[in-house]
Amino acid sequence: MSKFSILVTGNAISETILSATDPVHFGEKYTVPATKGMGGSGTNYARRLLTWGADVFPILLVGNDPAGIMMRDVLFEAAIQGRTSIAVRTYLSEPAFMVPGARTLQSTILLANGRRTIFSHEPQMADNFIRHLGERTLAAERAIDGAPSAVMIGHLYGDRGRRDPSTQGLCTHWLVEHFHERAFTLINFGRTQLGLGARFWEKLLEKSDLFQCNVQELGLLFAATGDRERKLSWMIEWLRERIPAVVVTAGHLGALGVCRGIDRKTCMAAPSPLPVKDSTGSGDAFAAGLVSHLAKEKNPTFDNLCQAMSIARTWAAFACDERGGSGPAPGPEFLQRLNEVEKSREPITIFKDPHSVFAAWYES
Repeated sequence: MSKFSILVTGNAISETILSATDPVHFGEKYTVPATKGMGGSGTNYARRLLTWGADVFPILLVGNDPAGIMMRDVLFEAAIQGRTSIAVRTYLSEPAFMVPGARTLQSTILLANGRRTIFSHEPQMADNFIRHLGERTLAAERAIDGAPSAVMIGHLYGDRGRRDPSTQGLCTHWLVEHFHERAFTLINFGRTQLGLGARFWEKLLEKSDLFQCNVQELGLLFAATGDRERKLSWMIEWLRERIPAVVVTAGHLGALGVCRGIDRKTCMAAPSPLPVKDSTGSGDAFAAGLVSHLAKEKNPTFDNLCQAMSIARTWAAFACDERGGSGPAPGPEFLQRLNEVEKSREPITIFKDPHSVFAAWYES
């Protein structure tokens, strides 16, 4: 096995990307370039980390359909490119990789007017996804001969509990409880989980190691509990008191990170100076970059978090340098280009508290 083994869960989406160079007005007709791609948090984590060389065991909501087969094949190629273990390639090749009765989610992404708009259909998933999740987790543990180094939890539609409210959050709960104190756990919720609210997840968050979201997602997390009008600093402090490490990304402003404890020191990662071609999946790339450094850490220290964020920002910058949400890990050519552009610029700045970061963002 490689140095790192990582269990990845989250969405898998077949994407059609429409790129408009001129302003778009609804109700009009346009002819624009269209490209096919793949995305979703689970796919994005897995593909980048596989090409980086980690032994990644993905558990994705993919059906035995053309889109699902294409995704499985792309991940298998990434595993070969990253020279991962035979166990990973076997895991990806098994018929059980597909979710019985599920249909792979598809979406259309419109890049126009300097913004990204995503249209997705309602996911079709089997009622037994929680069983599939458990079975594939245990299969990964058998292949690893123990717990993985890290677990990444992205957007899981199985947490909706639409038919049975008592099953809300069940997939994430099972994963966090199963790996509590056994593996580094990063949580990067999607809309399904964010909509359940911060109070719903409070006790479970205390058993995780790192929580990542963007500024908009932070508002969604607290909206469900009636705390949407609270200040951003209050939300971050609420999370910091419960989780060893918290990272909040803010697009072109960069990202901030805090750790649990008396000291409220805050790490700010500067955004990339390179032009942004497409920001789709950049948050997922940032999360993958964090795990590439923190996979061996439990209760990450502030210094470790700062180092991880320095790495993660380069992964996010690389994601913004290409079209689509899913891609490989940054290679030496890109890192050299980024270093040449940044020169003496400091990628990480330490502030005394989150308020100081907000002030710096406001000034910029």
